[in-house]
Amino acid sequence: MTKTQIALNRQLEAIKNESNQLQKVNLLTVEAKEDIQQAFAKVKSTTTMINATWEAIKRWKQSGENLTWENLKQQTKKGIGFGKTTYEKLRKIAYIPE
Repeated sequence: MTKTQIALNRQLEAIKNESNQLQKVNLLTVEAKEDIQQAFAKVKSTTTMINATWEAIKRWKQSGENLTWENLKQQTKKGIGFGKTTYEKLRKIAYIPE
């Protein structure tokens, strides 16, 4: 019975992870600032975080580079309003398909 419980717990965890992924915003396809705003509504955030994230996404789209979590993390060091806290919250509410 223990093996069955372990297997069931693993399946439940996989379902939970998939569900969370479906609720996150895809940063590669986000079209409007309002999409970012709605996503940030799931976590405690500020208007500054929303604006900084939207500006970071716009900069990425204009750059022609691939958007990655590493690229976004680098932007936290540039002093453009997109800081570490914003980055960490964004990781909770968004995803970048590989």
